[in-house]
This record gives sequence, C-alpha cells and structure tokens, in this order.
Amino acid sequence: MIAVGEGRPECIQYAQAEWGVCVATTDGYLRKARAIMRKDWDLDRKDFMAGVMAQLSTLQLEARKKEHYHICLGCLNTQARLAKLIT
Repeated sequence: MIAVGEGRPECIQYAQAEWGVCVATTDGYLRKARAIMRKDWDLDRKDFMAGVMAQLSTLQLEARKKEHYHICLGCLNTQARLAKLIT
C-alpha cells in the first residue's frame, strides 16, 4: 500500500479491518515494509541508469513498431538528456 502512495492512516485502517491488528503492530509492519523498499531501491547510480536506459530503449522500439513516433522521439530525447548529450 505504501508503495502506491497510501499513507499511514489508510494502512492502519486496512490492517485493523482485514487482519484485526492494533496500531502498534501495523507500525511494525510498516517499518519492515519500508526497510524492504529501501533495500530494493538501494542501487548504484550506474546500475539504476542502465535499467532506465534499457526500459527507454524497449519503450522506444515498441513505439516505433506501432508508429507512435512522438513517443519514440520522446524516449530518444530522454535517453540523450540522461546521458548528458543534450540539455
């Protein structure tokens, strides 16, 4: 829930309704979930950039196949900006 933007109050309400747990237990679950999320995103800048560039490349190729050239151009421009080829 927190990964999609839900706040603590929504998580507490859900946990009480669905699992029957108290606020303190929910706070413990939230701490554990946030620690897992931090670990998932604790990437080296180069690794992160490689992943983003690969996703943009895939999106650009799919857009080209469907003749969505404006999306293709947007992907290429984004890649160039990320690579600091243009500003």
